[in-house]
Amino acid sequence: MYMIASTHLDREGYYLFEIFRARMTEIMRKTIGMFESGALQYFHWDGQTSVLEDFLEIHPELEAAVVALIRNGKLIVGPWHVQPDEFIVSGESHVRNLLIARQLQL
Repeated sequence: MYMIASTHLDREGYYLFEIFRARMTEIMRKTIGMFESGALQYFHWDGQTSVLEDFLEIHPELEAAVVALIRNGKLIVGPWHVQPDEFIVSGESHVRNLLIARQLQL
């Protein structure tokens, strides 16, 4: 059995976007620190790539570290750009959501 640390954060809904962004930034910074110290081997970042765009807007200086973690298979992201609601959106929306996430150049 494998256990992979993960998180799920809604960009909107229960809290204001600014509150979400502050929490997400703190979690991501701690996660990077845990990778650097060796305390963490793998982390699944929420299934959506939009949170990475938000994080890198605030901390562009950490882009190289984030990209390296993703490319080394340590930080798992996607496959979605944003978490879809499969009961509300059309199939076309799901496909476009996946395509947008794949276009994210990390």
